[in-house]
Amino acid sequence: MISWLNPIDAYLEKFTGRAPRLSLNTRDTLAEAWPWIALISGVIQLLAAYWLLGLTRITNTLTNYIDTLSRVYRTGPIGISGTQKSVIYIGVIVLTFDGIMLLMAVPGLLKRSRSGWERVFFASLVNLAFAILSLFIANNGLTRFGIGIITSTLAICLLYQVKDQYRDRNFQRARVSKLNRTGADSK
Repeated sequence: MISWLNPIDAYLEKFTGRAPRLSLNTRDTLAEAWPWIALISGVIQLLAAYWLLGLTRITNTLTNYIDTLSRVYRTGPIGISGTQKSVIYIGVIVLTFDGIMLLMAVPGLLKRSRSGWERVFFASLVNLAFAILSLFIANNGLTRFGIGIITSTLAICLLYQVKDQYRDRNFQRARVSKLNRTGADSK
């Protein structure tokens, strides 16, 4: 894990440790579902980023046209402020980054590697940071903040429920070796 994330990881480990644990069967099922959740979420986020980028281009063109008309008729500028445009473009970047991180996590999640878990964890933290940034978007900022906080918190809580299911490579080799021996002994 990235070294500056270790304190955050330790805090969240302690914080989520207070929550009731899911049953082992449920955690195993959740660990099996994470790769598919990450794949679907990653594709949806990349599609949303592409759609949002196209929408911002249309909105910019329309806003520029309306601002030109407002100057002709001597009214004030109408449209989205520069800050709001910046936050929207940062949102597109965050969606793209998150989508890529989630898609990069899929192979690791399928192998139950810790690197896959860490990528999903990092993507959740980035989503949490963007939820805080979305407070600066006029009109719907508070709604986006609330939804972002809820989804990021839920994702992090579920990630910590299955954290013990994801280990480094040496652990995986020992697990596969043990499974092979047990399978051979039962025949």
